[in-house]
Amino acid sequence: EHHTLVERDARGPVWTRFCEAGANSTGATGTLNARGTAAADANDLVLCAGALPPSAFAIAVASHGTADQLGAFGGDGRLCLASPFAPFRSLGDIGVVAAHGSVECARELTSGPWPGGAASVAPGETLYFQVLHRDWLPGPTSNLTEALGVTFR
Repeated sequence: EHHTLVERDARGPVWTRFCEAGANSTGATGTLNARGTAAADANDLVLCAGALPPSAFAIAVASHGTADQLGAFGGDGRLCLASPFAPFRSLGDIGVVAAHGSVECARELTSGPWPGGAASVAPGETLYFQVLHRDWLPGPTSNLTEALGVTFR
């Protein structure tokens, strides 16, 4: 089941939440929100994932397209992004979920690589995001949060 939520400001849509995640080992579904602006030149977009298993490794990924694939990456999650992907963190910078179940992911929007090899995010470009995290259901696996789409200005 897909749910869509659109966050707006005075200039129109900021981000769209879509693709409901499955439950993780906490019994909750991983959430994904954004703070900052959708202005590419402001370079202040931060993704905030919540309701995740504490101490799990997590990384946000970005794509130009959407998909719907259960069991992605050999895990228990639902992948809502189309290949190719790019990390939404500095390359090699893996986040660790805090004790309260959240992790923040930020990245320079002006430095690549981005999906398709672009060097920076351009106004009018839409990127889709999800956070991939380790999980335990009932053994070691991976899972994914819901997804967000952001059209940059």
